[in-house]
Amino acid sequence: MAAVEQPRAETGFYCSTSGTYFLDKESLAEHYKSDFHRYNLKRKVAGLPPVTKEWFEARKAQLTSATAAPHQKIWYDPLTKKKFHSQNTYQAHVSSKKYQDLVRQNGQHAPAPIIMVKQLDSNNSVAANTAKPPPAGFTVKAPHRTAAAAAADDSTK
Repeated sequence: MAAVEQPRAETGFYCSTSGTYFLDKESLAEHYKSDFHRYNLKRKVAGLPPVTKEWFEARKAQLTSATAAPHQKIWYDPLTKKKFHSQNTYQAHVSSKKYQDLVRQNGQHAPAPIIMVKQLDSNNSVAANTAKPPPAGFTVKAPHRTAAAAAADDSTK
């Protein structure tokens, strides 16, 4: 892009949204399609002044690095063995009368939550964990099929 930020006396094509001059019409048309122009357009609608290209690129890089490894927090209550996907739902659960009664019955203070952090993949779903070997003394077996289920499968073939 052939953008030049200079005083208003500059000749050429001017974008009033971002306050930038361009040497040719193609550069201006390309600028209109850019995220930089859209961002300044939203700022203009909100009554804010435009930002410079350098500031926009630095902010974009900062946001990209902050969201590079998306994750999801899960709050687990050891007393009730329930999982919560937000802190607000966990807090609502803990402050409920039913939970307070359960804590009194237990005779101890309410246990602190266990906060688990799970990494998300690019589709914002929990990344698949690799299969772990069974604990010592346990074996993994295929599900048991009854004779009726096997006969039903044979009759459909």
